[in-house]
Amino acid sequence: MRCLSVRQPWAQLIATGRKKIELRTWRTDYRGPIIIVAGQARGGSRAARWRDVDGPRGAAIAIAELVDCRPARKSDARAACTVPEPGEWAWVLRDVRPIEPIPQRGRLGLYRPPDDLVQALAK
Repeated sequence: MRCLSVRQPWAQLIATGRKKIELRTWRTDYRGPIIIVAGQARGGSRAARWRDVDGPRGAAIAIAELVDCRPARKSDARAACTVPEPGEWAWVLRDVRPIEPIPQRGRLGLYRPPDDLVQALAK
């Protein structure tokens, strides 16, 4: 299992199943369960369209399966809730399950969950 920090409103869009592709400037070979951690910051100009979508910050809010990571295509725009930029990677998510928010500090990159988060999820 890994964690990925995502800014709002993107994290909430993932947790509610509206955003099925997360766009990143880097790729990963990891496949499997991924905890979506809503970071403290709000997304930049690309997020302006989603001003009415808000959710918790500084918390783990969903678990999903990362099933693919491939170069993003223009046709990914609907599933990504934004138009992909050249060079971005499409992280394809499935089986998203929202969870009760668990306070969690975000970090850069794809990282292993701390023990306290794993214990909270096991309850």
